[in-house]
Amino acid sequence: MALTLEEKRALSNKKEHKKAREKEQAKARIQKAKETGNYREWLPDTQRQRVYESEWAWNWGNPADRRISMEEAKEITEDFLAKPWVIERFGPQESIEIKPGRGGKTAWAYNAERKILFPEPCRYLEILIHEIAHILSPFGARHGHEFCETFLYCVRHYFGEHEARVLANEFDNHYVEYGNNW
Repeated sequence: MALTLEEKRALSNKKEHKKAREKEQAKARIQKAKETGNYREWLPDTQRQRVYESEWAWNWGNPADRRISMEEAKEITEDFLAKPWVIERFGPQESIEIKPGRGGKTAWAYNAERKILFPEPCRYLEILIHEIAHILSPFGARHGHEFCETFLYCVRHYFGEHEARVLANEFDNHYVEYGNNW
């Protein structure tokens, strides 16, 4: 069924209105970033879903052998931060507090507080390394290229070159931007 000229005009006006609203929202985010000086916080996290899909295809689809307890998560984190390759790239690191995140369904890293909420459904080694990479990333990067480069670096050194190449390939397959220094 073809649209009438009037319907086409109304649809065009709707699209123009939506574009104008999105442009105003972007301007407001930029203004807030200028006022606070925190540009990263106000940028959209455009790669998040593609990063998660890449990680799922990489290894999260079958992680049963990498399930960890809270105690193991704390030990792994302390050991991880003491690795020479972490210190060489990111400098000496203060400890990271691992909290159970009771009732939550997703893990979260809080860069400024150096804290990871690690609820029961998320207690897998890959997810812990993902959250540690958030804390090690510059500016507490969300899922942008800085985070992805840091995450690949951590995967390469922790799980090995092959695992990092598989993950990088999945990043490519899902159009995830990442740096070359991993």
